[in-house]
Amino acid sequence: MDKTALYRRFRDLLVEGIVPFWMRHGADREHGGVLSCMEEDGTPVGTDKYIWSQARFVWTCSALYNRIERRPEFLERARSTIDFLLKHGRDDQGRWVYRTTREGRVLEGATSIYSDCFVVYGLSEYCRAVPDKALLSLARSTFVGVRRRIEAPEFCETGPYALPPGWRNHGVPMMAHPLSAPTAQPLALSGGT
Repeated sequence: MDKTALYRRFRDLLVEGIVPFWMRHGADREHGGVLSCMEEDGTPVGTDKYIWSQARFVWTCSALYNRIERRPEFLERARSTIDFLLKHGRDDQGRWVYRTTREGRVLEGATSIYSDCFVVYGLSEYCRAVPDKALLSLARSTFVGVRRRIEAPEFCETGPYALPPGWRNHGVPMMAHPLSAPTAQPLALSGGT
């Protein structure tokens, strides 16, 4: 199979199968955001909202719009999820929490940098489609907060799972290293403001 045919096959699978499933079953039109715990037929198995899943949905919808098809529904779903994040996703210190109820009540506060990193990815991708200085500023300040925490000598955020004694955490460099790339382009396009 040549590259063009392979691309078409994967694009069709994404656009005609995966994306409609999530728009139909995952998008929470009542409270905003996305429901991410469900069976293959779309039956919910839980309604808690994991903030990193919310942020991934922002990135996914925004990337679909930016890279696959400029469908308004993608930006509407991304914006609805951003609104949920802004209203319910942060603690008093500006860190992104781990888990909320469907309605947005915090069930588990910040456990690691992972939610923060996914928020940076999501907001940055959204701002490629919809230049928004406030959201870009929030992505930047979240990035700075992540960097500050990582550089602190006492840093040991490995949640939601404990790191066994003697083990090294590879999730932090995996998440933090690419942060500069998705943030840099929107900042450059906005003139850095």
